[in-house]
Amino acid sequence: MHRLASVGVIVCVAALWAGPVAFAGENGEPDRGSIGFTFDDGPQPTWTRVVLDVLDRYGIKATFFVQGWRVERYPELAREIVSRGHSIQVHGFSHTAFTRLTDVDLVAELRRTSDAIFEATGLRPTCVRPPYGAANDRVRRVIAEFGLKTVIWDVNSVDYSTRSASQVLHQVLRRTEPGDDILGHDTLGWIWRDALPGLIAEFSARGVGFDTICENYDPALGPEGMAAHDGSVGGPRSVGSRVGPGRDRGWRVAAGAERSRVSHR
Repeated sequence: MHRLASVGVIVCVAALWAGPVAFAGENGEPDRGSIGFTFDDGPQPTWTRVVLDVLDRYGIKATFFVQGWRVERYPELAREIVSRGHSIQVHGFSHTAFTRLTDVDLVAELRRTSDAIFEATGLRPTCVRPPYGAANDRVRRVIAEFGLKTVIWDVNSVDYSTRSASQVLHQVLRRTEPGDDILGHDTLGWIWRDALPGLIAEFSARGVGFDTICENYDPALGPEGMAAHDGSVGGPRSVGSRVGPGRDRGWRVAAGAERSRVSHR
């Protein structure tokens, strides 16, 4: 059992060495000994950059599930997420629960957000996280037919309700196991500015690595154009989505294309 009291001591060491920072294997699947930090609802001009700065400090890559309207308003932030080597994926256009949308309106949300990401970054997403985690069989079917994977989460940091870095630290360390991904919000970047160093330090001390959970691809390069999430584009270091049950929701990745290759236009 790891004591939270050890976090403060380990932070100093982690600032120099962040432990086993892991990336996906050549088969597009992440290391089972890793965890994935994921951030929803951005990009937000002030706090997304704060989260990016902390991740950069430790050399860790994360997955950002973005709202389409924010990408249209702040395309430079979407480009910055990619240029700093992170994965950028779909979180709907308007943050409306997908279960409340008709099939036609849901496809419009997916297309407009995917197009906004492409226009800003030149890359296509392969995953979508439904707002509020609200998905049923119909929603998952529409998403799969559009060519994306449905991704929920394994561990909810509850940052949006606690608004406390110390409580996020406690919640995440208590519940997270290797192979999990963690739900956070870059729009609450002041919480993650304070929580991430302690989380990174403690997980590193446990021998746990860090990984993205979804890949992007460059349509201009065809099937080999998977983004490496180090700011470059290439085939072998593509990043795949973990498949397995999520303890918070009972499922994590729903049926979808193995790798999206549709134009979404």
